[in-house]
Amino acid sequence: PKAYVVRRFAFLSPTAPRAGQRVGPFELIDRIQGGMGTSLYRAIRPAGSRDPREVRIRIADDPEDKRASAWVRHEYDVLRSLDDPRIPTAHGYYASQIAVAIGHADAVTLREALDVRAEGRVPIDVATALDLLSELVHAMRHAHGSDVVDGGVVHASLRPSLIELDSKGQVHIYGFGGDPGSPARGYAAPEQESAAFVDPRTDQWSLGAIAIELVLGQRLYDDVRDADAAAHAGRVGV
Repeated sequence: PKAYVVRRFAFLSPTAPRAGQRVGPFELIDRIQGGMGTSLYRAIRPAGSRDPREVRIRIADDPEDKRASAWVRHEYDVLRSLDDPRIPTAHGYYASQIAVAIGHADAVTLREALDVRAEGRVPIDVATALDLLSELVHAMRHAHGSDVVDGGVVHASLRPSLIELDSKGQVHIYGFGGDPGSPARGYAAPEQESAAFVDPRTDQWSLGAIAIELVLGQRLYDDVRDADAAAHAGRVGV
């Protein structure tokens, strides 16, 4: 009977990660984001005195999902190989749950900062924008020069929501080694929009798009009538 099949499928399906679950020495506290078969949680170490006390946990929603599992492992391998203060550290990989512990920053995203700037509440002057871009360029140069992946590590999903700024002015770039997902309109290069290829030049395009938004206060396709066609052709409206 159909009801039996539904109940049996639900019984056999793995339990999705949830707040309160333990992953290694950490306890999942709240879900930051999800998508592409994984979830990102803020997590804490509830016992002991070892650091780090707080991390982010990327965990596969279904340990049997081979694609998501491969990306979680890839993120761990990439982050473990990169040694840059702007790129979070991989603190551990937990094979039984398909999860990676990533350095956590108590920070705000660049997306939030840009939105507040757009509301006229907090200015971002040119000097500040150039300082931030310099930090991003140094991080990208380090990643592109890494030999963990043939041709260097390409972020392929660089956007303001994955760039964070802490109270000390330190820049933190998340997303290295993770599943880039769908192209981020306004930040993805034309070759990425067309699903042709990605390489270090893809990140350079994203950096340029972020630079334009920081300095001019608008995204690449804000003033373009057909944003989809413009994104595939690389015709910007600024």
